[in-house]
Order: sequence, then structure tokens, then C-alpha cells
Amino acid sequence: MQPNGCRLDALPQGCKPIQRVCSYVPQHVEKLTFGVSRRVQRLEQARFATRQASTQLQHLLRDAPSTTPAAIDLNAVATATRPALQRLAGDRVTIQLDLGRDLGFVRADFAELGIALFNLGHDAIEASPDGSSVRVRTRNCTLTATCATTTRALPAGDYVVLEVRDAGRGMAPDVQARMFDPFFSTKRHGGHGLGLATVARVVTECRGGIRVHSTLGEGTTIEVLLPRLAE
Repeated sequence: MQPNGCRLDALPQGCKPIQRVCSYVPQHVEKLTFGVSRRVQRLEQARFATRQASTQLQHLLRDAPSTTPAAIDLNAVATATRPALQRLAGDRVTIQLDLGRDLGFVRADFAELGIALFNLGHDAIEASPDGSSVRVRTRNCTLTATCATTTRALPAGDYVVLEVRDAGRGMAPDVQARMFDPFFSTKRHGGHGLGLATVARVVTECRGGIRVHSTLGEGTTIEVLLPRLAE
């Protein structure tokens, strides 16, 4: 029985198309509601994972060896940050460390570098397809000439590189040009555009630079170059 006591099967022959449409509507509404519910559930799961990972990172960095600029080992930063990144990635993406030997020290705030790495890793995880990996690599580097970077021109000299690489969808040149701008985000939901802006601030305060290598369909590699302290 329908509203006002009208039965759809009692409609005149000319109204049969309306009867068919009305019979389809509940099915499609149910499917649409289910799809929206699943998307909301996934979004809430992602937010929960982010909060959990951020909390773990705060605990790890609370007892960091330095809370003010000091001689810092980037291998220690990467090792301390990896558990939080893996918690964020779950079993969908693997966080791999490739730590350089005889790595030089940099002058920085341990906690701030950890937050910068977490932000880079967070974006790399979101861009990565299921079953892939995000690689965090450290190494020494010597620039023989002035090098242009996204944040500033770096003079020739010795540096330590913190690199984050993903196998995601890559970025177009116009996105690369704005990716470190405050409040710029390509995320449809939940993006505030401050994560990479924070990375740029931390690196700039360390008198370092950022290089971005990205091609659509081929993933992204972000290199953070920080001045290496003289031995």
C-alpha cells in the first residue's frame, strides 16, 4: 500500500513506466546509501589511523635526544619515525629504511625533523598503491656547484640527504610548483595544506633545500638536503 491508499499495481496501463521507476528507486537509494556509508567509514578509519600514528610519533619524539638545534643523526630520526609511519600505512604499504653508512651530522631540532619526515611520509603513503612500499633513504652528498632547489639556492658544499620515495601516481608540474605553499592541497577530503608547508619551514630554518622529482604515473621522490657539519 502506497501513501494516500494508492497501489502501484492498480495504476492504469499508461502509468506502467511510472510503476517501474518507482520500483527501482528504493533499490538505488539503498545502494547509494551503502556506498556513502562505506566511504564515510573509510574516511573515519583513515582519520583514526592518522591520530594514532601522530600520537605515537609524539611519544617517540618526547624523549628525543634534542629539543633544540644540535648535532643530529638523520639515521636516528628515520629510525624513530618509522614505527609511526608504518602504523599509519597499516598493512597496505610497507615503510622501508635505507640508511647510509658513515652519515654526517646536521644541525637541527630532532623533533622538528621527525615531524617533517612524518609529513613527507604521510603524503607518500596516501599516494601509494596497495602492496607497494615507501622508501626512506639517507646518504651523504657533495654539491660541486650552486644548486637550485624548491626552497632556496644551495651553495656548493657537503650535505646530508633525507629522501622519501613512493611509487604513486606522480604530480603534474603545476602541482609541484605549489606543493609547499601554505593551505595548498589537492586532497578532496581533510587536506589543510600545512603538512608540506611545515616541511619547507623546518628545512629552511636548517639552511637546507628541497628537491622534487616527479612524473605522472611514475611516482615521486623528495630530497631534503641539509648542510653537513664539519668533523
